[in-house]
Amino acid sequence: MATAPLYSGKVASALKHVIEVIHGLPKLHKTLALKDIEIYIGKSDRTAQASLKRWMSHRENRKHIFGLVLFRCSRENAKKLEKVAIRVVKGLKARNSLCVGEANLSFGSGGRDSQSNESLIYMTWAPLVTPTPYTKPTVAIINEVAKEVAPSVDGIIKEAQIRGGLSAIKRVTKYKKIRMDCY
Repeated sequence: MATAPLYSGKVASALKHVIEVIHGLPKLHKTLALKDIEIYIGKSDRTAQASLKRWMSHRENRKHIFGLVLFRCSRENAKKLEKVAIRVVKGLKARNSLCVGEANLSFGSGGRDSQSNESLIYMTWAPLVTPTPYTKPTVAIINEVAKEVAPSVDGIIKEAQIRGGLSAIKRVTKYKKIRMDCY
């Protein structure tokens, strides 16, 4: 957990990092395309025990068999990012525009607030049984979602920052390397 990157406050950077990780999944799973993958992004306390508990819950309830820590951040930033992420994903899903087969989310805060000052943002995923009809968002859709989300998140992030973060979907040139460790 300590090796996970520390997010310091730039929402666009966090969005880009998550997109680069997601786009690295087919390199890890050679037989899966993005359309064949269901993801969930959540938050947990910074302890290994807390994140393992969340992952075990996802394994049981969502049938997700893989998980990783995307980054660490302050408890306050985790709350802000969660609010932005939920609205961005809802906006993209409403327009049938995700870069993955499915993105599950709770429509409120799903995870408890961290008991410490630091939180972990994690992702779990699994292959989809039936791929969904989502398509990669266009620039126009990215602009629509950014315009819709920015005013709804109480000044947490500006429209241009959302556009900047989501623009990584259109021109993914970097992928985060993901290594499979089994325990």
